[in-house]
Amino acid sequence: MEFNVYQETWKPLLKDQGFDSIFQKKKPPAYWMKSEDQLDGVSIFVNSNKFDLLSYEPVEYSEHFQNPEHFTPTRDLRERAMSRNTVALIATVRHKKTGTIIFVTNTHLYWSPEFPDVKLLQTYLLVRLLRRTMRNYYKVNDHQLKEIMRMGEASVLLVGDFNSTPDSMVYEFLQNGSLNIAKDTRFNYDYGELEGAILKTGLLGFESQYRSLVNSSEFQCREHSQPFKRFIDYIWVNKHSKNLTPIRVLGDIDIDCVDEFSWFPNESYPSDHLPMLAQFGIT
Repeated sequence: MEFNVYQETWKPLLKDQGFDSIFQKKKPPAYWMKSEDQLDGVSIFVNSNKFDLLSYEPVEYSEHFQNPEHFTPTRDLRERAMSRNTVALIATVRHKKTGTIIFVTNTHLYWSPEFPDVKLLQTYLLVRLLRRTMRNYYKVNDHQLKEIMRMGEASVLLVGDFNSTPDSMVYEFLQNGSLNIAKDTRFNYDYGELEGAILKTGLLGFESQYRSLVNSSEFQCREHSQPFKRFIDYIWVNKHSKNLTPIRVLGDIDIDCVDEFSWFPNESYPSDHLPMLAQFGIT
């Protein structure tokens, strides 16, 4: 979402519907010649009638990569990761009726298919920052937080454009909760120790809400006219959550409708990504 579109359209439109919102804008790259208000970013909208927005943290990945306390300033880190203007948001919300706490992140990872290692590093950083937010809220250490996750006492939503397909390192890392980068030939770069050879989310595994739909023969057999038709957007929820019950997701669009258009976006679909929607019950 571009910042000016957020300011002029979505923020006031959804405010009238009872939604508070937060936004994190990217920093302009060196080649940027337009107004900074045309830069894109990520946003989270919260229904203020149902939820309290307790806190939020804007994230600029490059700033954290430059922190020598957390990352070794290797050549690969400087050249491949530090220069990206990727951003994220981490929010803590409370469901008013039940008191359930939900930690929500929204991000748009680096786009290039030539940088799967950077996307993994950004995801690894995001879950580290999320873990810090959760530790501070519960006032626990990493080991205690892991037990909270194992018992299903915490609820986490990771959403956004991860620019990573279901066969990617990012997908495996989030789904399994860990990834052995020492044995993975896709991660052939020097980023220092990174807390060991096995990257861990510290939050156990996550479940993609579209996994069953993506794997269904009905969804896969349809031939869309678009040149790129892979899944790179996700709604992830932690596997053991006792408080979030998945109910349903938005299905595929009408194939006859797709054939009317040569490209996305178009007059009926105002984005080059198809919309995703997941509904949960809160207990």
